[in-house]
Order: sequence, then structure tokens, then C-alpha cells
Amino acid sequence: MDTPLEELTSTHAVTTQIDTIWKLLAEKGYIMQEDALKSDPIGRACVYMQSHLSEKLTVQELAEYVHISPRHFIRKFQTEMNEKFTDYLAHIRVQAAIQMLEAGRDVKSIPEAVGYKDEKSFYSVFRRFAGCSMREYQQKLNLSQRKEKQP
Repeated sequence: MDTPLEELTSTHAVTTQIDTIWKLLAEKGYIMQEDALKSDPIGRACVYMQSHLSEKLTVQELAEYVHISPRHFIRKFQTEMNEKFTDYLAHIRVQAAIQMLEAGRDVKSIPEAVGYKDEKSFYSVFRRFAGCSMREYQQKLNLSQRKEKQP
């Protein structure tokens, strides 16, 4: 740690030092990686997004959840995740949709289940990330399952 604690004057500086301490403790094996993740704002935000996919998620809401400003959240998110917040959110929603398709869920019920009120907008997001429509993905999945069952 480069800065003595008594010289930390901003919330950001304190948060950065705390994150550094947690990472060091995890690296040395004193705490579990999951515990360190709890101290990392972006890690906490990602966990929150995964468990609240069906809800409308905004930068403002997530920044408040992890106690940093929206502007800082956006910059920190892009730096740590190498992806824009909106792209990451769309990506994990498409991944969840794929899991639902693989579990046999009906195509029409999926957009709302992953947080989209407008089916058409989710269909275009799905196509962009998966490279095909949900129906095409489902058909490919059905074909591969049939081939596996054949002797």
C-alpha cells in the first residue's frame, strides 16, 4: 500500500485501498476469492446482475448498490470487464436465454424472463450475440439431440 491511511482523504481513495487489501488477502490465501469478490464493487455488481436478470437494471441503480458514482462505475466497469456495461448485460442475458432454450423453455417466454419487455428488441440482441435467432438455435439444439439419440 502506497498511501498511509491518515492521508486518504476521499471515499474513492479509501475504497481503492480496501480493494487492494482484499486482493492481497485473497492472493495470500487468508480469505476465499468469493469473500474478496464481495469487497470489489464491479464484482458485486456482476453478481447482482446475474441474480436480477429479469429486472430492469440501470447504471444508476448498480452504482448506488455498490456505493460509487455512476460515472466512476461506468469507467471502472469498462476497465475491469473490458466491455461496456450495456454489452455485458446483454451478453449475460443472452447466455441465460441459451440456458433456458437448452432446458426446453418456450421461446416466447424467454425475453421477459431475462429482463426485456419488448420481444423484438431481445430477438435482435440474441441474434447479435448468438449469431442466429432463438428459433434457429432451438432447431440446431433439437437436431443435435436427435443425432445423439440415434444408435
